[in-house]
Parts: sequence; C-alpha cells; structure tokens
Amino acid sequence: MLKLAPAIFLLPLLLMTASAQAGYVDDVLDELAVRSQISVDELKELLNDCETTQRAMNVCAFYDAVEADLNLHRITEGKAAEMTETEAETYRATIADWRSETELACQIEADEEAAGGTMRPMLYSFCMTYELEERATIEVDTW
Repeated sequence: MLKLAPAIFLLPLLLMTASAQAGYVDDVLDELAVRSQISVDELKELLNDCETTQRAMNVCAFYDAVEADLNLHRITEGKAAEMTETEAETYRATIADWRSETELACQIEADEEAAGGTMRPMLYSFCMTYELEERATIEVDTW
C-alpha cells in the first residue's frame, strides 16, 4: 500500500497533462478545419488512417504543418511579448517576410516535384513543416 501512495499523488498531474495535450490536439484540429474548410468530423476520419488515400495523406501532412505553424506562432508571440512595441513590430515583420519567402520556396519545390499532381499538397506541407520546425528551433535557441 505504501508503494502506491506516490503514484496516487502523480495521477492528477498525469491527468492534467493528458487533458492539456488533448486541448492542444483540439486546437490544431480546429485550426486545420478552418484552413482546409473540411469539417472536424471528416478530418478525424481522414487523420485516423493517413495511408488510406492520397487525400488522407495530404490532410495528415497538412495537420503536421498547421501544428508546426501554431507552435512557431506561440514561440514568436512569447518572444514579442518580452519586447518593446517597436521591437515587436519589427520582429513580427521579420517573421512575416520569412514566412512569405518560405511559402514561395515551398510552392516552387512542390511544383518541381509534382506540379498539378495529387501529391503536390502533401509535398508543400512537408516542406512547410520542415521549415516551420527549423525556424521554431532557431527562435527558441535565440530566446
């Protein structure tokens, strides 16, 4: 019985962590629904098996890109909150410029690989996910 006591105290913490992660997944799913204009229920079905169809593969890749985008936004807004208003404006403009350049580069890359093909959205999302995650790492390292 004494060995279980520490585990009992950890249970609420574990439940809170699971609840927070579920909320985060819901946030990503809600944002994905807005951006893709696909219902949450249909997205859940597509995300349930990412290898069933090309559409499911595209949606799963887009989910990862949206998740990386929301993470970068959270990081950059956290940094901006610690800056003066002028510094934050300049910082946000720098991030916006980077984003525009990155989106264009990823569009070009996806077009080179699969212009007009059904794999193009997936390839674009792969590129964006990679770039967003790289930028998030840079932002965290310089924070």
